[in-house]
Amino acid sequence: MKMRVLLIDDHALFRIGLSELLERRGIGVLAAVGDCDEGVRLATAESPDVILLDMRLPGTNGIAVLERLRVAGAAMPIVMLTTSTDERDVIAALQGAGKQPGDVAVVTCNQFGEGWDAMKAGWHTGSNKQSPIDDAI
Repeated sequence: MKMRVLLIDDHALFRIGLSELLERRGIGVLAAVGDCDEGVRLATAESPDVILLDMRLPGTNGIAVLERLRVAGAAMPIVMLTTSTDERDVIAALQGAGKQPGDVAVVTCNQFGEGWDAMKAGWHTGSNKQSPIDDAI
């Protein structure tokens, strides 16, 4: 089954480019949205396999959106994308990650492939279920 990804990022050109890249790799993009409220709504309604979430968003940030997603019951893995090299951003994202190890990978945009590898290696569901990332890579 094709993995379904939800992309939440405020930069339209980045959303378009990353969506095309993922589709070429056989990864389904459920939606690519720039609005955090819409992203949270889609995550809870559609249950994507993975969420790609920008860490810096206008009016809020990815950490706050991550917390909203977890409160809303969204338990899927999340790859947080950032251009920041500030260690405090990474620590804050990991602290908001949730209860399960492997829930969140924080990567800079130029380390995207490594982020997939980290998420794939850290997938944890409490069952013997195979990671949907395994099928897409």
